[in-house]
Amino acid sequence: MPGTSRCMVDETEMQDIVESIRENIPGQMREAEEVTRDRDEILNESKAEAERLIAVAQAQALELVQEQGLYKTAEREARRIIEEANQQASETRARADEYAVASLESLERQLVNTLNTVRNGISSLRADAVAAE
Repeated sequence: MPGTSRCMVDETEMQDIVESIRENIPGQMREAEEVTRDRDEILNESKAEAERLIAVAQAQALELVQEQGLYKTAEREARRIIEEANQQASETRARADEYAVASLESLERQLVNTLNTVRNGISSLRADAVAAE
């Protein structure tokens, strides 16, 4: 409409764009939530595994002391096992973080593509409105 800030748009095309947004965004949000849940689950599992390994190490150390009376040997072995458990937990956390980052980066690319589609639709509608004037 000349002389106003309003323009005419193709209602069907606009509804298609809005429907596309409604279809894509919830799925992408679910993916992001799933990635976060997966990361949390992996971290919880690694923590539980580390705690289990520490308990095993402590049990083995106690067994060595009780059975052989070699306190220093048992203490060194316990430290080694605990260090190994801590190292494994750190590696698992690092892999979980890498997985989460990669998944979130992929989601970001999908969202950017969706945003570009929306922007292109808006630009097209604006161009059609200007051409119609």
